[in-house]
Amino acid sequence: MIDWLISWFNTENLSHTVDILSVIGFVITLIGFPISVISLVITLYVYQSIENIKGQYVSKARVPDLLKNLNKHASKLSEYYGDFDNSKDAILLEIGNTEVALDFLKGKVSKQIQTSIEKAYVQISNYKANPERDKLYAVYVDLQKVNQGTFYLQQDQKWEIQ
Repeated sequence: MIDWLISWFNTENLSHTVDILSVIGFVITLIGFPISVISLVITLYVYQSIENIKGQYVSKARVPDLLKNLNKHASKLSEYYGDFDNSKDAILLEIGNTEVALDFLKGKVSKQIQTSIEKAYVQISNYKANPERDKLYAVYVDLQKVNQGTFYLQQDQKWEIQ
């Protein structure tokens, strides 16, 4: 038995053994690489699915509170609109609070609502650059658009299949 084992390791058989092991290693590489790529794709898909589920829960839990705050800010701006000349400082403060509410809301809503939020930011910038009564009204209108769009989005989410 030992003689056979010793004879196996002569140079000719050793060369064939190395060739066989090289072929086996190549086959394993051919099989392993696609499996690794498929594993990566599956991992990315699972990660995206988890992020999507997380986003839905955060949206359902947090967006209603953010909408209430946005409504309060819009209502205050509406009040200040009635006494515009005496409320300019209060308006700027309320617009600052509104921007914070919009910032938090922006990451939790759909792309369509994010576009409405961007339009509200433009109106806010226009007002800050030149504080006039009609520009404050434009801010108020865009805030109402964000509010209504988000409200309808939430209503649609109630009907989505989970």
